[in-house]
Amino acid sequence: MSSTEPKTPSVAETLVSGFREAKDKVAYVTKVENDAKSAPEFEFLAAVFASGVKEFKIDQDTDKAKKYLNEGAKIGSTSCMISLADGIAQEEPGKARSLLDAALSAKDMRAANSLGVLAMRAGNIDDALAKFELAESHSVPNAANNLLVTRLQKSAQTLAAAQELIAKAMRQFARPAPVAEPETTEEKKEEAKN
Repeated sequence: MSSTEPKTPSVAETLVSGFREAKDKVAYVTKVENDAKSAPEFEFLAAVFASGVKEFKIDQDTDKAKKYLNEGAKIGSTSCMISLADGIAQEEPGKARSLLDAALSAKDMRAANSLGVLAMRAGNIDDALAKFELAESHSVPNAANNLLVTRLQKSAQTLAAAQELIAKAMRQFARPAPVAEPETTEEKKEEAKN
């Protein structure tokens, strides 16, 4: 394609543009719901229902949002996989991890950041470091901050372990100076003679 040819808009761009241009936003969303088959359509619907669009009388509907995230994840939308995983991570960490592993396998590095968050919550600092480093190397938003916090956590753990070793060494090896036994009166008399 030469630089003079117009760029063909993506499906996502077309959906957003169609929504902006639609006179009846509710009817537009309903039509997309009825026709939805592609990842961008499921992503669009999940976004619309996740927060709603009050000015156009489209209410927030988290059940619908989750439904469309699931549909998108089933057909391979890494955006849906990551959003769904982030939403269920507290209640279903195993399922969240599976979704994020699938998204990471599809080379969506945002999943590495979310996997790092899961690892941190589970107390797996080394795994979290590896995931945040991977995400940060691909300039994923929030990865650099998460990496910094995780490195600080790792440093705090290392310091706590060192302090415990020092305390243990003090308990095992530190001894007070021996106390000299008091001299008896007879010993003092003997020393005075000499």
